[in-house]
Amino acid sequence: MEARKSSDPNDWADGATFFVLAAEVESRAPLADSLEHGLNHWTLVAWTGAELLVTMPDADDFVVLLFALFYDSQRETDYVDPDHGARGAALATELVPAYLPDLEPSRLEKLTEACVLHTAAGPSDDPTMGTCWDSDRLNLWRVDIQPSPRYLSTAEAKNPKRIEWALDHQDVEYSWREIFARYQAAALGLGYPIEAAREQDPDGRFIWGEGDVRWIVPPRGSS
Repeated sequence: MEARKSSDPNDWADGATFFVLAAEVESRAPLADSLEHGLNHWTLVAWTGAELLVTMPDADDFVVLLFALFYDSQRETDYVDPDHGARGAALATELVPAYLPDLEPSRLEKLTEACVLHTAAGPSDDPTMGTCWDSDRLNLWRVDIQPSPRYLSTAEAKNPKRIEWALDHQDVEYSWREIFARYQAAALGLGYPIEAAREQDPDGRFIWGEGDVRWIVPPRGSS
């Protein structure tokens, strides 16, 4: 598999820094344990983003991942909270330069714009923005709302099979380690980690692969 042409290899060089950042965001999230808008929702949105990126070669994959981490992180209620996206953007503006100082200002701006606008905006022609928002909107199933193609941006998200896929994945939990490894493998051309190949070896490590490529990820909670 070829590396994504729109990927910056430097984004994927240090997973440890991303994991520390993710832990910091979680520690500052008022609703981290919420079933509707907490950590399990963020990680499912991140995984959904990885699925959509397969058909969105011009989208910024690292911004899509960061969007999933930040956009709902500052919700203060599971109900109406119109400013939560702006608060998530403010947290990103604070933490991203500290943890990821090499991320270009234009990409941080794209991230914060996606966070601020994700609730009220309609579909977007921007590949990164559209992928971010679709990765969230496909998961409206969790609040008993069927995603409508009218509000989706990408052709893949509008596909009825993808909408059904999102429904089937509402109870699946992913760790940030699994997620980062999936994005990293796709970005660097290390082999597309097809979910059908996801399994565990005797040591408890997740193994993904395609053909002869195997991608090994430590399990949740390991160092």
